[in-house]
Amino acid sequence: MNTIVKLLSATGFMALMACNGLPDRGGDEVITTEGGFEMEWHKHGSGVEPEPGQFVYYSLVATINDSIIFDSRLRPDIPAMELPDLDDPQTQGEPIFDAFRLMVPGDSVTIRQRGDQMVIDQFNLGAENTLDWNLIIHEILDQAEHMDRQMATQEKMRQEMTAVIEREESVAELAAQVLKEFKSGAIADEVIETQSGLKYVIHTEGSGDNIQRGQAARVHYYGLLIEEETMFDNSFRRGQALDLNVGTGMVIQGWDEALLIFPKGTKATVFIPYHLAYGEAGSPPTIPARSDLMFYMEVQE
Repeated sequence: MNTIVKLLSATGFMALMACNGLPDRGGDEVITTEGGFEMEWHKHGSGVEPEPGQFVYYSLVATINDSIIFDSRLRPDIPAMELPDLDDPQTQGEPIFDAFRLMVPGDSVTIRQRGDQMVIDQFNLGAENTLDWNLIIHEILDQAEHMDRQMATQEKMRQEMTAVIEREESVAELAAQVLKEFKSGAIADEVIETQSGLKYVIHTEGSGDNIQRGQAARVHYYGLLIEEETMFDNSFRRGQALDLNVGTGMVIQGWDEALLIFPKGTKATVFIPYHLAYGEAGSPPTIPARSDLMFYMEVQE
């Protein structure tokens, strides 16, 4: 089974050491699997455990202490994985499969892997520290149901992407107008400035939750160089929003600050001074040195 190997290599890991069998789930909140991994339930669902050949729809956040090293919630869809046979050699000793075989839909668990349980202890965890695989199973489908779901999901994504791409021209016109009004002072009374020097204008205030540091967000954006008034990047052309964990340094400082302010559903334009963007050096050749940037942003619900 190559799926889990690909997932692990996305975090820099290799296949893990072999183990045999799995225990009954039992009624304990914390168990030790036959593979030697500590597994803790946070929430109990209902139903039955998956069988080999069925597809598990799940969410996965891999953490070391407070640091997120992998987050499936950044994907636009819910990932699914086919559960292999118990004796499949490529899944032996992998903590995620230990967990999947014991979980039912609605379960939320953490399965912990010590550094000395890895073939290569890439994060120097040793025997005292763990890589925590935080898992939720959303549902379990057989192969035919999974194929139907995939086809429907792909068609929905295709339609959504086409609709976003078709908006690029109108968004470009809006962004250009906002920049013109910002530089002329026409919207000075609408501009809010933070202590850091970030400035923003709210076009539509969202009604969703505020995003907390470390949480996932999806954002459509249209970026302009303020001085040159030229577009350097935008998600509308690709038809796909940017997925990120807010406040973790995945994006420039100005973005992190803005996204901690805006509730989900907000449409706003931010004006980011170069020290909160790409700094003195810029990001050649696209962004010159000391470039102040403007982004029209739509924070998805």
